[in-house]
Amino acid sequence: MFMDKSIGFSAEGIRDAICELLLTRLGLHFSPERWTDLVRRIAAAAPELGYDSTEACLQGLIGAPPGRRELEVLASHLTVGETYFFRDPETFAALEQQVLPELIRRRRETMRRIRIWSVGCSSGEEPYSIAMTLAGLLPDLERWNISILATDVNPHALARARDGIYGNWSFRNPLPLFAQRHFIPQAGGRRVVSPRIKSLVSFGYLNLMDTSYPAIETNTNAMDMVFCRNVLMYFHPQGAQQVLERLAGCLLEGGWLVVSPVENSLVHSPLLTPCRLPELQLHQKVSPESGPWPMPEFPLSVPAATTPPVEWARFEPAPAANLETVTPLMPASSPLTAPSLPESAPSSPEILVRQARDLANRGLLTEALACCEGAIALDKLNPAWTFLRASVLLELGHREAASAALLRCLYLDNAFVMAHFVLANLLLGLGQRKEARRHYRNVLDLLTACDPEQVLTEADSITAGRLREVVEATLAAIPSNEVTA
Repeated sequence: MFMDKSIGFSAEGIRDAICELLLTRLGLHFSPERWTDLVRRIAAAAPELGYDSTEACLQGLIGAPPGRRELEVLASHLTVGETYFFRDPETFAALEQQVLPELIRRRRETMRRIRIWSVGCSSGEEPYSIAMTLAGLLPDLERWNISILATDVNPHALARARDGIYGNWSFRNPLPLFAQRHFIPQAGGRRVVSPRIKSLVSFGYLNLMDTSYPAIETNTNAMDMVFCRNVLMYFHPQGAQQVLERLAGCLLEGGWLVVSPVENSLVHSPLLTPCRLPELQLHQKVSPESGPWPMPEFPLSVPAATTPPVEWARFEPAPAANLETVTPLMPASSPLTAPSLPESAPSSPEILVRQARDLANRGLLTEALACCEGAIALDKLNPAWTFLRASVLLELGHREAASAALLRCLYLDNAFVMAHFVLANLLLGLGQRKEARRHYRNVLDLLTACDPEQVLTEADSITAGRLREVVEATLAAIPSNEVTA
């Protein structure tokens, strides 16, 4: 057994308390054979947490419940943020040649919308790789509503992901030809992701041990695909099962869960069916009646392992005009096409709102929008209905209309905390950092009057204390030299 009295971890009470803390707050499980590694990682985290010794750090963590910042620091040291573009070529070959073409074919005939979630995205290489793959498959990309959500527990990693600037270590897998044009050379041999690809991805904080998903408020509902690679391996089996059930609930019927090959044995859910593709296994959410989707059957073309490393000097970036001018995925002038409610629709706004949430969770967003508008027509002064309408509009890709709805919500109730928060996130994603910062500060001002354990209106179980931690971490990650107070 590992013993080191100088730091106190061998004391059963301290050891059990630390392991229980990591399990309940982060879902991380450390078996006895990993205790030495655990102590080494906590020792590395101690200075960042404000402790001058490992023993003081251990005592501090069990002496008072760690806050959001402390958990983020621990997570950044206890998990491996190793990632790079197009990691696991077999996965992206299946995505490009089988899974996405079938999804695109089905959606082209109905609704031109695709929603994908990259869980544990770290510094962003995975979601950007997904975005580039989609861009290569959709010559009419501007006519589609593409939403790629990317989340992590580390705000510093999320800030790097939003910046989208990478060195050669992020490109140690050869890039497909279709992806090479989506990078702009920078000084010092670095490369930045093109604005067009950035516009497809939105980044946000999410702790998988929270219960804030699936939910329209966190944009984690009605997903076509969920990438959760090299994440479950860190969880205790019971915690991994809870996460799997929630992730399955985030998927539409026919949606796909993608885990790493070493994690396939951890996926046990009655909602998910394993589907074997050449050199790869995915998990599909299917009903017994429908069965799995048919897939094109041909060998996957994966770059050979002997392919030489990428030589950046050979890259031909896209013309500057194409990179600087980003075509909106859903132009502001596009009309909203919410269907009219039938005459038999409920006359109660509360019932209509419940129906809207149910429809949105099933991916029927235009129908959900119609219910929202029906509820607003019956009660024009209720800000909650307008907030829900803004959430649906965001999922539909109508960012300008969503912004107007959020401003209308704040006109009705300027103390609506979540409206300020969602509007700040929207503005941050659009690069309007000064305005985003103003609304984040409004959130903090309003939260001063709230009990930390108070669950906020329209926040899907998020407490005031937790939201304060999220906002403070987000503000800290906004570069100060780009924002004036």
